[in-house]
Amino acid sequence: MASIASVTWSVITLTVYLHQEVSGTCPLNLTSLSAAQNNGTERMDIPTARNTTIFLDDDVPVANRTLTSQMPMAAIINKILPCKPSNDSDFTEPSDFRYHNYENLTSLMKSLAIGYPNITHLYSIGKSVLGRELWVMEISSKPETHQPGVPEFKYVGNMHGNEVIGREILINLIEFLLKNYGSLDCIRKLVDSTRIHILPSMNPDGFEVSKEGDFDGVTGRGNHNNIDLNRNFPDLLPATEENRVQQVETLALMKWIKDYPFVLSANLHGGSLLANYPFDDAAQDASAVDVSGYHKSPDDALFRQLANSYSQAHWSMYEGHPCPQAYRDDFFPDGITNGAQWYPVPGGMQDWNYLNSNTFEITLELGCWKYPDEEHLPRFWRVNKRSLLAFMIEVHKGIRGFVVDRLNRPVANATIRVESIDHDVFSSADGDYWRLLAPGNYRVTAWRSGYGNSTSQNVTVTEDAPATVLNFTLSSAEESPKAASLATLLHSNMENSAGISIVFFLFVLGGYNM
Repeated sequence: MASIASVTWSVITLTVYLHQEVSGTCPLNLTSLSAAQNNGTERMDIPTARNTTIFLDDDVPVANRTLTSQMPMAAIINKILPCKPSNDSDFTEPSDFRYHNYENLTSLMKSLAIGYPNITHLYSIGKSVLGRELWVMEISSKPETHQPGVPEFKYVGNMHGNEVIGREILINLIEFLLKNYGSLDCIRKLVDSTRIHILPSMNPDGFEVSKEGDFDGVTGRGNHNNIDLNRNFPDLLPATEENRVQQVETLALMKWIKDYPFVLSANLHGGSLLANYPFDDAAQDASAVDVSGYHKSPDDALFRQLANSYSQAHWSMYEGHPCPQAYRDDFFPDGITNGAQWYPVPGGMQDWNYLNSNTFEITLELGCWKYPDEEHLPRFWRVNKRSLLAFMIEVHKGIRGFVVDRLNRPVANATIRVESIDHDVFSSADGDYWRLLAPGNYRVTAWRSGYGNSTSQNVTVTEDAPATVLNFTLSSAEESPKAASLATLLHSNMENSAGISIVFFLFVLGGYNM
């Protein structure tokens, strides 16, 4: 079959079936492929409850697509990060639409790092069971450096080795960001304002034994030890056989998540078409789960916002009918779901991120066909590229700031607590913090053991606005009242020569005994 990227004057009709991820199987069936003349416009018809037609060309209007999914890519970024407008035709698109085995992936990642040394850093977070590197591409204006005040973001793909769409569109995303950084202001603003980490394959061993064209199989789903890595993380509930002992890939991810001050993340899967958010597992306390199985996290409103940011920018995810020919009654409003309400997943990575770090992570299901034929890869990039950008922009919302002492020194590991939300985040080594929040009015407190005071402030978070800056100053518990007064004097007069003279005079008099 000719490549879909080269087919013109054609319409392709696909019927696809839902993959039930809980068992790893899916009655996916490619029932028909037909080509027909269509007035010069290439398109792909995806049957849904309303027989929606999804056009593949960006310049073809689709009446029932969301506004975000039709928005120019630069405009999506410009909503939060002001930048010069540009048309989608101004962007340089990825060109490497093929499957990359481990050797190809390694070669490409190294080549891109060499080609763009000023904005990339290629590193490995560990090795798979068979010794394959878990490669991460960092894209940043100052690689290998945490810039105070700049949030850290990550995408993780190919956790299940035979779910490959995420692996390939993350490779496309790396190429897209690098090729457009020097020419388009909005991409430059995004990269300069965000430290981006992209791990295309968490399970390279599983990928190597997976087979192209696999609709619903399980070959390659687990790692080399045949362990499902998305059931292998420590969990709220007692250990199961699958997460009693962590695999090397899981341990590598856990260490990575702890080592970097990540704020936002997504884990890319295949087998359905929706955005899934915490909690994934059932609750220990039955009262925490409603009759539908919905296990609400303290940040439920925020997670719904994050999931919607991806779904609404996608060409069809928002419709909520992932695989209608197989499960006509399946419906996910807005194309999003609470994980536990869909089906409980013990030992999942997104819950572990939320409960053990500052990271807010969701899971993205990118298509019902786990390992589609290579010729369809351009289509998957096309329908996901806006969503990938829209989700990244979410890292710049909510509140952010610094926690310092009275001498303006950073206070690391300070607790940032939002009243009425039972989930804290913590300042990083540089005293900076980010706290994603849904729109609303909040009272926020910063404190740390060893410091004599906690500081609270009120803040309003508005929709589609950059993060509100909220800084906190703490005083040490050991600080005497006189020392605290001196520290305040120093802090307020550092740029005032008269103030410095007064401080010096006080020291000479010996009036402050610290």
